Amino acid sequence: LNNNEETIWDIILMDVTEEKSKTKTLQNLNERLKFAQKVSKLGYMSQNLNNDVLYWSDEIYTIMEFDHKDITPSVENYFDRIHPDDKQNVLHSKKQSEKNDSTISTEHRVILPNGDIKWVVYTSSGVTINSLGERIRECTVQDITEQKLMHLSIEESNDRFQLVGKATSDLIWDWDILNDTIIWGDNYSTNFEYIFKNLDEKKDKLLKNFMHPKDKSEVFKNLKTAFNRDKDHWQSEYRLKSNTGSWFEISNTAYILRDDSNIPVRMVGAIHDISVKKEREKKLISLNKYLKIQTKQLEISNSELEQFAYVASHDLQEPLRMITSFLTLLEKKYENILDEKGKKYIHFAVDGALRMRKIILDLLDYSRVGKEHVELKMVDFNILMDEVLAIKRKAIMDTNAEITWNELPKINSYYAPLFQVFTNLISNAIKYQKPNNKPVISISCKDIKTHWEFSIQDNGIGIKPQYYEKIFIIFQRLHNKEQYAGTGIGLSITKKIINNLGGNIWVEEPEKPGTLFKFTIKK
Repeated sequence: LNNNEETIWDIILMDVTEEKSKTKTLQNLNERLKFAQKVSKLGYMSQNLNNDVLYWSDEIYTIMEFDHKDITPSVENYFDRIHPDDKQNVLHSKKQSEKNDSTISTEHRVILPNGDIKWVVYTSSGVTINSLGERIRECTVQDITEQKLMHLSIEESNDRFQLVGKATSDLIWDWDILNDTIIWGDNYSTNFEYIFKNLDEKKDKLLKNFMHPKDKSEVFKNLKTAFNRDKDHWQSEYRLKSNTGSWFEISNTAYILRDDSNIPVRMVGAIHDISVKKEREKKLISLNKYLKIQTKQLEISNSELEQFAYVASHDLQEPLRMITSFLTLLEKKYENILDEKGKKYIHFAVDGALRMRKIILDLLDYSRVGKEHVELKMVDFNILMDEVLAIKRKAIMDTNAEITWNELPKINSYYAPLFQVFTNLISNAIKYQKPNNKPVISISCKDIKTHWEFSIQDNGIGIKPQYYEKIFIIFQRLHNKEQYAGTGIGLSITKKIINNLGGNIWVEEPEKPGTLFKFTIKK
């Protein structure tokens, strides 16, 4: 109000356009800074050393997953969250920075309120003086968890790569196709030292510079085909030249990794030295050719031997029959003239001729084993045993032998050879007994998956363990003919039959006195 009681307004107009523009620019810069901090996961701290006031940017709260209401910015609140295993190192670096007034940067873990762990880089600058003369220390905290875990994963993958290389004699390799670099496993300097003395290990993919000229084009042609046909695997065999100039052979096998566009970006593989294997294959091929020739010659020889055995058996039997016949006639005609010694000589001659004929017949049987052209049929071993006992009835009655068996199986096999096996074994069980001993023979069978296992136990004189294998050799006899008659061929025939039927025969130590034969017949 003036003296006249009039209201007067004094107005000053000031141009604040520039200040407003600067404020807006500052606000824009702050927004950009916040956005940059968010994108880079970089938080900012500022500590006023004069009044110990600490400022945290919003990104610090985000990184540490702190609630603004619960946590106030303080050095203690941050350092309390540092992982115990890292805290001592961070504090030591902080003290060194404060002592030397220098910038530090440490990589460490922090424990979040929910117990999870993050990796951060803590960077602290030296002390600066602001416009008010205050001492300020500025710090940044950046979340590097994603990068760190990826780095650790790569390190772990590389460690595994090297460990796999150490665990095998193969040469492990990893080819970065996009950057055209290759990493070789440790074996390049041990198992493959004959190549790698002259190797540019970062560039020589698939050992191209060492390949045989005749193999090179084919190898890379196959590789190109694998790339173009969307294959995941690639394999090739080729020759490499060693430092000595000699050639050796390798097998290279790899897995192809592709990007989202199905373009190959990486290959991981292993090289295996197959020189020894290839050399063995060559020797095996050569041996097979030799064996084919030998087999052919053996077939011819066997055919000739079979013909000889057949002719010899028939041709030898005729003179033996003549000798036996004439000696018998001689004994009858001159019985009154011959003394006991003469009659004894004639008896020895006749007995020798008969035994010779028996040997010839047994040899003929032995040579025929496996040569018969007979068809498979269902063999009921219970019926077979009845027929064996019928054939051996006289020997059973003469010795009062007792033969028993459990329920025996039916097998699709060959009747005649099996009949001969049981006849031979039961004949032996009856024959090889102590004088006046009643033969007791038990037969059993059990299922052993692919075969039937038969057991024939007797109470005879038994066999010593040192002869368990010898008795199956042709002409091997454990007793002289005065004790037990025979040619020493029966068990050889039995073994040959069983082997031809895909089985085996052996002797086991019995629980009670006697002999225990066991043999298997394929189902």
